[in-house]
Amino acid sequence: QGKYPSFSPRGNEIAFAKQGSSYEIFLMNKDGTNIRQLTNNDIDDIELTFSPDGEKIAYNSGGNIYTMNKDGGGQTKVIRNGTTPIFSPDGKKLGFLYYNTLWVLDLTTYELTKIAQGIKGVSWSVGTVDPQIAKESPQSIVHSPQVSALFQSFPNPARDGCWIPFQLAIDSDQLSISIYNIVGQKVRAIDVGPRKAGVYTEAKQGSAVFWDGKNDSGQKLANGLYFYQLRAGEFSACKSMVVR
Repeated sequence: QGKYPSFSPRGNEIAFAKQGSSYEIFLMNKDGTNIRQLTNNDIDDIELTFSPDGEKIAYNSGGNIYTMNKDGGGQTKVIRNGTTPIFSPDGKKLGFLYYNTLWVLDLTTYELTKIAQGIKGVSWSVGTVDPQIAKESPQSIVHSPQVSALFQSFPNPARDGCWIPFQLAIDSDQLSISIYNIVGQKVRAIDVGPRKAGVYTEAKQGSAVFWDGKNDSGQKLANGLYFYQLRAGEFSACKSMVVR
């Protein structure tokens, strides 16, 4: 039985922790094939997350923060005493918790910065994000983003549907997503409903919105370029994606 699943930024692989004598980290294709073990440390390796480029994984190993290559090589302790690691959107920093205090480690200079106290969780946009989002200050790690934003869907290209990530600066009573074809015809309307202010970037129910690649009639859409638009109160944003 797996725990702590984490999709790669491209959405084609899933890393997870599986318990034997201890929790170890495994990687597999999204369809469950090609399972390979990445760690074998006789200590619990948990709370894993991909770097934005998908080449590295950060994880909690026995209460210390490690990074490794996605093939399991290069396992390196970067923080002694820390939990809940998360990469910054540009992959150059690593956020983590230590006794409910949020810290950020610069992976280039190894400068350590204390951000906030009384934090119960870390939510920094992970995966494919817009460059302007990646330039935001470390305060964007916490659960109340300063701006609303729509991010790139993943996987892209989409084959059997995709996840649409976003963040909201304020609560929305009615959030919706519309899918348009290349000539501007609306082919799918998704009524998401109310959402609180926060970051919704994870591939799971209650976070990013899943679109199954079908139109309002339940028919699978043809391959090609499509546009998706998010509306939440006065906020509206649109991006493109490819269906194959």
